Amino acid sequence: MATLLGRRCREGNFDPEMEARIFSAFQEDVRNGYLLRHPFLEGLSEAALLMCVQLSRTAICILDLLHLAIAREIQADVLATADRIMAEAAAILDLRVAWFGSRNSFTKKR
Repeated sequence: MATLLGRRCREGNFDPEMEARIFSAFQEDVRNGYLLRHPFLEGLSEAALLMCVQLSRTAICILDLLHLAIAREIQADVLATADRIMAEAAAILDLRVAWFGSRNSFTKKR
């Protein structure tokens, strides 16, 4: 979440004060149990690297690959994202995507 907010702030979507407020609200949601955190299990980094082969035609980064590996490991029903590349990669891996980005940025919903 911190990297997403940092990027959005650098892109001018909001100022550093808003970034801090959003991150604080995110942390509060985690503390209140609205969002779940899962441990980084042994083998996830290898699973992420193996996904590179399946996703070789996408511009996905290693952090996103790790998120996808975790989603598969915990058998997530859906992956929520506002990142077009992450959404496209999830769709290729047959993960259902809950898109919350710009309306026209992602069209391969499953």
